[in-house]
Order: sequence, then structure tokens, then C-alpha cells
Amino acid sequence: MDMLKSLRDLMKLGDPATPMHVLIHEDNFGAQVLVETLPPQFTSKEQTLCN
Repeated sequence: MDMLKSLRDLMKLGDPATPMHVLIHEDNFGAQVLVETLPPQFTSKEQTLCN
């Protein structure tokens, strides 16, 4: 995490007591639905969020 290290150095903070682990998960299902549906329509998840 170079950005965190840069900020820590800029703000003159010490090393953190606990290590930080970050995992990034991708969810391409929503993007795939948008591409495959012509004309665009709401999915059940989007309808729930819009109401």
C-alpha cells in the first residue's frame, strides 16, 4: 500500500501496530446483465434499491 505509506510519511506517523490486509473481489454479473439486455431493464436487485 504505497499510498498509505506516503501519507504516513507525509503526516509523520509511526508504523501501525497492526498489519493491514486488503482483498478486492470483482462482481461482473451486474455489468454482464446491462450489456446483454436490450433495451435496458431493471434487475430485481436494482428494483429493490430504487423503491
